[in-house]
Amino acid sequence: MNLSDYNQSKNHVSSNTSTNININNKERSKDIDIDFFEQLKEQLTQDTNFKEIDNDLLTNIAEQVSDLAPKEADTEEQVISKTKNPDDELRLNRLLGDNAIKDGAYERAIAHYSYALELVSNNKTRQLSLLHLDLHNDLALSYLLDKQFDKALSNYQDCLVKAELLGLEDYIGDAYHKQGNIYQIQRKFNKAEIAYQKAIKALLQYQLHFELGASYHQLGIVQGHLGKLDDAIIQFKNSIKWNTQTDNIYEIGRTHHELAIVYQLQKKWEQAIQHYKSAIEWNKKSNNHFDLCKTYHQIGMLNHWQQNWDEAYQYYQKAIEWAKQEGNEQDLAGTYHQLAILLNAQNNWEGSMKYYLKAIDLNIKNASYEGLAQNYESVGIAFYNRKEYTMAIDYYDKASRYYEKAMLPDHLGIIHQKLGAIYADHSKNDVAIEHFSKALIYFKETENAYEMGLTRKMLSKIYLKYKDRNKAISYSQQAILDFHETKQHEFIVEGYRHHARLFEELKEWKTALTHYQQALGFAQQTKNQFLIDSLEDSITHIEEEMAISEIHQQKKKTFFKFLGWMM
Repeated sequence: MNLSDYNQSKNHVSSNTSTNININNKERSKDIDIDFFEQLKEQLTQDTNFKEIDNDLLTNIAEQVSDLAPKEADTEEQVISKTKNPDDELRLNRLLGDNAIKDGAYERAIAHYSYALELVSNNKTRQLSLLHLDLHNDLALSYLLDKQFDKALSNYQDCLVKAELLGLEDYIGDAYHKQGNIYQIQRKFNKAEIAYQKAIKALLQYQLHFELGASYHQLGIVQGHLGKLDDAIIQFKNSIKWNTQTDNIYEIGRTHHELAIVYQLQKKWEQAIQHYKSAIEWNKKSNNHFDLCKTYHQIGMLNHWQQNWDEAYQYYQKAIEWAKQEGNEQDLAGTYHQLAILLNAQNNWEGSMKYYLKAIDLNIKNASYEGLAQNYESVGIAFYNRKEYTMAIDYYDKASRYYEKAMLPDHLGIIHQKLGAIYADHSKNDVAIEHFSKALIYFKETENAYEMGLTRKMLSKIYLKYKDRNKAISYSQQAILDFHETKQHEFIVEGYRHHARLFEELKEWKTALTHYQQALGFAQQTKNQFLIDSLEDSITHIEEEMAISEIHQQKKKTFFKFLGWMM
């Protein structure tokens, strides 16, 4: 998981129940978590008991419907077209759907499962049955694997409706969990959180330990994305509790790793190290060497954060060693990338570029658009910090092209934010507005309220430079609404403080004071004393300005009275 924004989770996910699907990429997915999708896809196709084609069934059907010898029934279509028995037709289409999933032919799987579902739907005695429910599950899985997420969600919703009518809490929990997975893939974390919570509520009825362990783990992941770090810790601990009861040592190791990341984000270094060590211990017990490189990488990042350069370098080297041993080129590229950032922070420009190039080479080899985009973005940041703005813009442009290919709107929004900031700093305000406006479009697509708020703040500042009071105030007001949407007090404070500063710049002291006071109210709920003190200082300053302004007003009144008396 990416520590900077908790955006990339590479977590093992239980599918709870097997299913199948098909999709065209007609519905352009929003901000897709590619890593999570690929991992889930691997998990689902491994867990589902796909059957080989039942040759006896094919032979029996062929013999029943014609005089053709079995060897002459060359195609699925020939056999299906001559099938007269609906039960055989149903069984055959399910088997063919399973086989299509196994072959990665998701469109074919959708066709078979859809036909099987139609057969069941036309049979009144089977319209509300486990078979009907399972077929919706099969179809949902097919759509999921084919990235037709809305259709997958719709079929899981059908599963929910039928499971509720049949009173099957385990199926209800399974369907909610899978909906949560899809929302997580789409980075719709608020919706994913609700789905996983509903899954847990249903699964607790049956005390299904393995499934509960998976749902608590994923709930922790999405709450981490939402910035609810204390809640995430609770969910990860619950996941460890339930997985311990099933002795699921593989998942316990992964959950300790995620728990450590949350503590690292909270700068609780000792707890983070403790859980990273537990992750290493459990991963060694389960022979999960593949994930060892991830944990060593994260310990490297922890030391990197603390500016323990030598320790960070050593742990990154351990991560590289394990990644090479396991042939894990994706994580190897990620660690090369972090080493480049580390060396750049130490002003080792040549060493930094060397590791960036290694990361880029691996990502080109593996056609990792997201990895390449991140590499180019970081190189852009490095040039920006060296005040080489033309080069920074060039690399940000390269990053945006690869984020576009990877279909990652959130990241595209961030790149346009950065480009907008460079142009704004160089007084190219029209170009800056263009980039900030593009950023807003991408953030709206992913419902990223925090980044929408930040972008609107930036637009507000530009319009203030243009002396366009109405637009400056309008964007600032919208930013406050965005920050409220996050339900995070620190962000809400940021919105009100910016709004107050805007009115302070306009010398509208009374309005500025009102918004500083609102910011202070939310700051007090954060218990961040530095933030509280800062806002109290701002309020004192505004009150002093108001007092000075009042004195000036009184002097003006006295002066004009004097003029009136003289005349």
